[in-house]
Amino acid sequence: FWDEIAATGDRPAKVVKILRDYREVMTKAGPPYRYG
Repeated sequence: FWDEIAATGDRPAKVVKILRDYREVMTKAGPPYRYG
């Protein structure tokens, strides 16, 4: 899914990277930050 969006252009690719990084950080942080 994300790869398809990233394939549409350079800007979406950057957005996908940011979202992935954000999700990774949230997963590492865990509660209570995750539900903020």
